[in-house]
Formats: sequence, C-alpha cells, structure tokens
Amino acid sequence: MKKLIEISYRSMLFSVAATVLAVSAFAQSTADYLKAAESYFAKGDYYSAAMYYERFLTGKPGNNTSGFNPYVVQQVSSKTVAANPASRKQVIYKLAESYRMIKYYAKAEPLYLEAMPMSAEFPLAGYWYAKSLKANDKSAEAEVAFNEFLKNYTTEDEYSRDVKKELGNIQFAKAELKKKDLYKFKVNKMDGAVNQTGASYASTFLNNGSVVFTTTRPDTGAVVAKGNPYTNKLVKASAEGNSFTSQQKIELVKDADWEQGVASFSPDGNKMFITRWTTQNGKKVSALFQSDMTMTGWSAPTKLGENVNATGSGTQQPFVTTDGKMLIFSSDRSGGLGKFDLWSIPLDAAFNPSGAATNLGSAINTADDDEAAFYHQPSQTLIFASNGRTGMGGLDLYYSKGNFTSWDTPKNMGYPVNSVKDDIYYNTNDKKNPWNNAYLSSDRNSPCCLELFTFTKIRNKKVVSGRVLDCDANTPIAGAIVSAKDINGRTVFTKTTDASGKYEMVMDDYQDLGFNATGDGYNSKAFNFNSPNDINDDIDTVANPDLCLSKPPKPPVIIDTPIAVNVPIVLDNVLYEFNKYVLAPSSYPSLDKLVKLMQDNPGMAIELSSHTDNIGSDKYNQTLSEKRAASCVQYLISKGIEKSRIETKGYGESKPVAPNSIRGKDNPAGRKQNRRTEFKILHY
Repeated sequence: MKKLIEISYRSMLFSVAATVLAVSAFAQSTADYLKAAESYFAKGDYYSAAMYYERFLTGKPGNNTSGFNPYVVQQVSSKTVAANPASRKQVIYKLAESYRMIKYYAKAEPLYLEAMPMSAEFPLAGYWYAKSLKANDKSAEAEVAFNEFLKNYTTEDEYSRDVKKELGNIQFAKAELKKKDLYKFKVNKMDGAVNQTGASYASTFLNNGSVVFTTTRPDTGAVVAKGNPYTNKLVKASAEGNSFTSQQKIELVKDADWEQGVASFSPDGNKMFITRWTTQNGKKVSALFQSDMTMTGWSAPTKLGENVNATGSGTQQPFVTTDGKMLIFSSDRSGGLGKFDLWSIPLDAAFNPSGAATNLGSAINTADDDEAAFYHQPSQTLIFASNGRTGMGGLDLYYSKGNFTSWDTPKNMGYPVNSVKDDIYYNTNDKKNPWNNAYLSSDRNSPCCLELFTFTKIRNKKVVSGRVLDCDANTPIAGAIVSAKDINGRTVFTKTTDASGKYEMVMDDYQDLGFNATGDGYNSKAFNFNSPNDINDDIDTVANPDLCLSKPPKPPVIIDTPIAVNVPIVLDNVLYEFNKYVLAPSSYPSLDKLVKLMQDNPGMAIELSSHTDNIGSDKYNQTLSEKRAASCVQYLISKGIEKSRIETKGYGESKPVAPNSIRGKDNPAGRKQNRRTEFKILHY
C-alpha cells in the first residue's frame, strides 16, 4: 500500500512538472509568435504578420492560405495603431490592419467590429469597419457605419473626406444596379486553370497572340510553413475562350528581395517592360525594368533611368502603345496631382537620359490613386483604374478619349464591369471595339486576391447616315458617291446617295472614319466622323450633318465690253509644256481674243498673271509663274499691244482656286484648275 501511494505521489509530481514545463513552453512560444508578428508588421509583410498574430491569439496559424493582394504599396498609418501591443485588444487591431493591408476584408471586418468599443485608443476602427463592410458587398450596413463614424469623428481630414466620397459611391452603386441594359454586359470569372490558389491578374498580349499574366500561385511543391509561397511571377499562355491554355512560367533572373510582375511588350515582342518591387522600411517600393528577348530567353532585367524611375518614388504598371511610340506608367513621383498618377514618355525617350516624362494632367489624374493604364489605339480610348472619383468602390475602371495632348472627361465604366471591390488591369486585343473580348482583374469574388475575368458587351448594329446637298440650291444630290476609310486608310464603305440625297452605312461597331463625297459636276469634299464609342451609350444610329457640294466655277468667257474692273478672268487653253514657260501654239486663239479686246478698247490697261499648282518649291513655282506671264505679255506685244498697258504678275502657288490635295491624297483635278493664266482690267 505504501509503495502504491509512493508511485501515485511520484506520478502527481511528474504531472505537475510536465504541466509547468508545458505552460512555460507555451508562454515562450506565444511570446515568439508576437515577436515574429511585430517584426513582419514593421517590415510591411502583412501576410506573415497576420499568421503570427493569429498564432499568438489562438495558438493556431491563420488560415489565409489562398493568397494575397500583391500590389499594396502604402504603409499602415501610425495614427491607427499603437507601436507596441501591450494588450490583447492592440493585437486584435493590428491583426485587423494586417488583413486589411492584404485586402482580406472578410477577416478584417469582425476584428474591426471587436475593436470599435475601444474607439478612444483606435479612432479609425469605425472607419475601417465601414470600409470592410463595403468591400464585402454589404453596402446598406456600410452606409449606416459610415454615417455613424462621421457623428463621432469631428476632424476634417482625409478620412472624413473619404467617408463623404464613399457615401456618394454607395448612391452611385445603387443607381448602377438598376440599369435596364445590364443583360448586355457579360463579365465572367475565368476558369480554375487560370484562377488557381493565389492571385492572377494583369493580362497583356504578345505580338503573336499569346497572353502573359501575373500570378502569385505557389510554385509546385511550395510549402506554406517554409515562408510566404505567394511570390509574383509571369506566365505565358494561349487565350482560348474562358481559359488560358498551355501555361508556362516565364523564367527571369530575380534578385532575392525583389518581386516582379505586371508586364508590357514592344510591338515586335522583343522588349519586355516589367514592374519589380521590394519592401523598404515597411513600404513597398516599385520600379520599372526592361528585359530583351535573346536566343536563350529573356535577359536579366535592367532598371530604367531616372526619367522613368524618379529617385524616392514608386513606379509601376507599364503599358506600351500598340504603335510602339509611347510608354505609360503609374508613379507617385513629385510633380503629380495626388498619390499615384499616370505619366507618359515617348518610348525612345525612355532610354535617353535627357528624355522627360509628362503627367497626363488633371483631366485624368486625381488627388488619390490613378493606375494601370491601357490605351486602345484604334478608338483612341484610355482605360485606367482610379479610386479618386465617384464609383462603385475601391479601384474602378474609367475611360477617356484622347491623344496624349488632350483628354475627354473620364467616365466610369459602371456595373457590372466595376464592383464594390478593386477592378483594374483592363486589356483587349480587339482592333475595333475596346469593349469586346476584354480581360480585367478584380477581387470581387475573392476574400483577398485579384482574379482574372473576361468582359464583352453585346452591341447592336450601328448605323451612320447623312445627306449630300447642292450648296447653292440646297437641294439633294442623287447619285453622289460617299466613301469611308478607317484610320489605316482602308476603304470600309462606299455608298451611293438615293433620290433624297441620303446615304446609310451599317457597321458592327462605331469607329473613327474619314469620309469623302463626290458628285458628277461637283467638287469633292472630305469630312471626319468621330466615333461615339461610349460603353454606357446605346445609340444605334448617328446622323452626320448635311454635307453640301459646290460646282466648280465655269471658266469665264471673254465677252464684249464693258467688263468689270479688277475681276480676274481665266484665259482658257493657255498652255505650256510641263515645267516649261514657252507658250504652246494651242494657246494663241485665247490670247488673240484678248488682243482683240484691247484693240477695241485703246484706253484699257490690264494685269496679266500666271499661277501654278503646289508641285515643286515655293521659289521654283514663283519663278516659273513669272516667266510664263512674261511669255504671254511678249505674245501680246508681238501683236501690237503697247507694253505700257500691261502689268505682269507671277503668283506661283499662292492663290489656289481648288484644293491641290484632299485628306493628304493628290487631287489632279484641283491642281489643273490652279495651273491657269488670268487677266483683270485695271482701268479703261
């Protein structure tokens, strides 16, 4: 019995000792978790910070293993968190901040709600709670939470101003959800072969039709326990319907501390411009690099110069226009209008130290973030993301027509292209319609990460119509020929006007066109049609203004006196050999009529002038016209007309009576009218 009691006592002592050791070990491990979390938080690695804060609070790792938003570049505001969490409530708030910074709002929302009663310590808890509600598509609750925050937050600063903007966004979103044409917008998440674990975003096209996109999906065999597996990389694939097939990672030399992704390519596909970024002092710093295609693959990326990557600033999201002339990028460099602005630089100047980047200006940029530009060259439409304008929420997609010298006021692309979360990285390979067969990136269906979506809008057939009239009589011209060319000079339509002078052209989508109208016995006339190309506008018919054609002036006939003074009269058939000034014999009959007129009116004095077309230099044409006029005068003198009665003038090409060219193309008929000899009576 004594032996049994002794064994029991020893067992109890062992159990107590084991418990003490376990408690001590647990205390040690939780302290280590907190220390690790604080270190990651300070460095800006909010993914790792969240996992260790979770371990500290629960003893278990966080379950945010689906990836994270790779493009957070801001730092947590020092106003929002205590420097050293001395209590559980401070850890909860920092955990909420960590999830917010990786845009995992589903996890952030309840944590901010828990922190709200401690508003004295965390004055922005209510603000971020409302923002999280809105990001989680709980607009009604978010509206209440925003208004509640404003009641208690009396400071006029960026947070109170943003709340007012968000309340406007909620009203905008309500109106968008009631649009009657929503059925025309087709936005679909791409399949699982594309949107795997982690983020997939920022698709772009190579010249051979291949697509390249950025992804944070873990490499094969990556283990979360060994660290954050969600590093950014580029994948090349073939676009087929709602999927990308034949996916293959693009191998690039990578510095240990630099992430890389979001690429754009030169038109020939031989130059890649890529964003790389790293974390410095808790802030993500980004820059643009260039890599060249070689016989063995892509070269090691080299950083672009100061004219693109300004010192002390972040530069990201390159886009090269399809003509290869312009590089657009986003940067928070000095000289901008807000946080991240859109800038452009001629591509050749990007490699020239003296080349300068240009801010796209206040028509495009706001006081907040304006990012990720895409320029649709055929329609001259800039599409970009911004959180500085009224929209659905987060980053919305906007569009503006322009040509890098001026831009229209941007318009929101609306729901369902935009959502209450982030919508960014628009791209299409369609040569006519920017709203067709497009890709965009959004985290609307994800708790944390950007994913790839396809977008197209059902378009009705478009009709462009107009009338051709006689300028003088204002009557319809039947049988006039109206042709249209696209911006590449290709004829896309040729129509003949009906009895009412009307023409009509039907096209799949509006496009910018150059029109030319001609009629029998009329001068031709050119005019432009600028496409509406508005995603939110369901105009199916556009009427061009009436176009009037004029008849060419009939050659004046020399008649008996009296003839008006100082009225130029063309001498018919006064001809010369090409580039010569010697009169051809066929010119004599017309000049003989002038001789007769001057003989019949002995007091008459005239100015005799010669004119040329615009072939040749100004100086050459001036000299030629003077010599040709002198030849006519010599003929008149040879017929007995006194030289004192004739003033000789050569006007060269300075006084055309018809266009020498139309829309950049030679106009032989017009040039023929300009090659003329005239006289006008100075006095009788």
